[in-house]
Amino acid sequence: MKYLFMAATLFGFSSAHAESIYCAFNDVNLKATYSSETNKVTIVAPSGETHELKGTLYFQKNGILKITAEGITEHLLVDTTSTFHDKVTDSIYPFKVTAVAASTSLTGGCETDELKRAQRIP
Repeated sequence: MKYLFMAATLFGFSSAHAESIYCAFNDVNLKATYSSETNKVTIVAPSGETHELKGTLYFQKNGILKITAEGITEHLLVDTTSTFHDKVTDSIYPFKVTAVAASTSLTGGCETDELKRAQRIP
């Protein structure tokens, strides 16, 4: 229960304040965004092609947010209890994300409108 409260607080999900989650998988140049205002998932493929789909966000146990997009089986699992060090950009993201597909998964980082990634200081 404390994780649900923490996630709701972090992302400011309420009718008065919309928040977006921006996820990057820089090793494969893939980006995904979820907007709580529009309930849309925007995916930018490595080719630059952009897809916008109806999305749903689910609060799961242990601080995990599951983001799904209509029409595809892949989904994102955002871990609000773990940070992610992106070695490609040398950034520290406030959240770790896993893109789950049938035969593989990718790991990356997420930030929000309020909680931004930071550059690692050597």
